[in-house]
Amino acid sequence: GGGSLRLSVWLWSLVCAAAFVAVAVLIDRVLVAHGADDAGRVRAALLWAVNPLLLGQLVLGAHLDVVAVALALAGLLAAGRWPWPAGMLLGAAAALKAPYAVFAVAALVAVWRAGGDQRGRRVASGVLGAALVLAPAYATAGPHVFDQARRAGAFTSLASPWHGVVNLLGWAGAGWVRELVVPLALVVAALVAVRLWRGFDAAVTGTGGPDGVRGAVVLTLAWVLCAPY
Repeated sequence: GGGSLRLSVWLWSLVCAAAFVAVAVLIDRVLVAHGADDAGRVRAALLWAVNPLLLGQLVLGAHLDVVAVALALAGLLAAGRWPWPAGMLLGAAAALKAPYAVFAVAALVAVWRAGGDQRGRRVASGVLGAALVLAPAYATAGPHVFDQARRAGAFTSLASPWHGVVNLLGWAGAGWVRELVVPLALVVAALVAVRLWRGFDAAVTGTGGPDGVRGAVVLTLAWVLCAPY
């Protein structure tokens, strides 16, 4: 009934609030581990923990993304020491929202670049951990879980630069360009990611390997800037 629904919504709101706090703590721990001063920690807290836009969207709005962020960040930071549990966390994040797979890519690159005789085994352990979560999740959800993703592949958001390109060429009679937006966006995103990687200060690193956090920042920025939808 209505009471059960209200209780479920309230409990979910608590989960989202806890995930939001967990992300704030993880960010702070990363900064401390890499010698950030108090000013840097305060800036990070202002950007995340007391950011009114994030509080309104993620906490008050009880948005699923905040749980995915917490899982993805925890998995990224655990990848260097505990690849199998890290893979499970990253797989859970990607199961909630597919774009969070970019954190898994960042973790794999970080572990591989860290070198060592066991890096192949660590990568395999991480992939296995992710598969142990993703396979049953998608098997339980069924094939229709991909329906929205397939539909969205033909969309361009108003906030995306691709929206203007598609509309302009569509008016000029080149409506077929819509079919090329996704592959073009992937190419542009790859180029942007490479440029961002080279431009970032090498000191921006993470505990999931020397390049974990930097890789996640680069890939998520490239996604946000270049994704059509």
